[in-house]
Amino acid sequence: MTATKFKYRLDRRSRRITWGTFAAIAALFVGFHFIWGGAYLPAWFLLLLLCIITLFVLSFPRYLTIDDDTLQIHCIVELTRIHVEEIETVRRIDRSHFRRMIPLLGSYGFGGYFGYWFHLSDWTICKLYTTERKQLVLIEDIYEDIYIVSCPDPDLLVTLCTVARDRKREEIYRHALAAGKLSPESILPESTAPGNTRAKAAGTTSPGTEAAGTREAPPSQKEPFQEEPSGGKGTPPADGAGLPAKEPTQNTNDKR
Repeated sequence: MTATKFKYRLDRRSRRITWGTFAAIAALFVGFHFIWGGAYLPAWFLLLLLCIITLFVLSFPRYLTIDDDTLQIHCIVELTRIHVEEIETVRRIDRSHFRRMIPLLGSYGFGGYFGYWFHLSDWTICKLYTTERKQLVLIEDIYEDIYIVSCPDPDLLVTLCTVARDRKREEIYRHALAAGKLSPESILPESTAPGNTRAKAAGTTSPGTEAAGTREAPPSQKEPFQEEPSGGKGTPPADGAGLPAKEPTQNTNDKR
């Protein structure tokens, strides 16, 4: 699919904080020039403040894109790339989730809400790329890294991420299967494995049971011992049948 783009929009609080910060910096410049007269300490303080503000400005979120391979979060000079097959969870969160978070190293309203934030309820550290406190989407990858982004259409973003992730994982599985690196039994559920299908067709009740017809009958159901032809093993013949004939004995009383 083609890349879908979502632009960031500042909410009312972010706009007020952003323009108020720029106005405060301009007032400091005026005060430094006309009041302090270029003193040494105020000059260093103003230079340090300008460096910090510049770092914040360079991290302002601009837009995010989603395609078949990656979810990209574009800032002014920063780019965060998340591979779709590595996305473990993607879901929409409400404003109450944002209220339980505090910034550790980031901005609270100046150009948006971004940086590293700490969630008080879950005791987790999240990385924010938002410009508003509503319409938020939480993304967690397989490495347990948590990202929170804002989007004009969060439901569409969740759907696109889910579809792209499933399609990419299926493609990776097919390539690995064709290359012989995986076997179907190692991935498919136990109930759909080929061996279990053959066992069910033979009439067994469990995967570990042997096919019907090859099982040995219990001793009580075995057939009785049968006679075999002469020369073989079996019960001895009745009445001496089959034994070599004996020579007739002579009666000594008849000789007279």
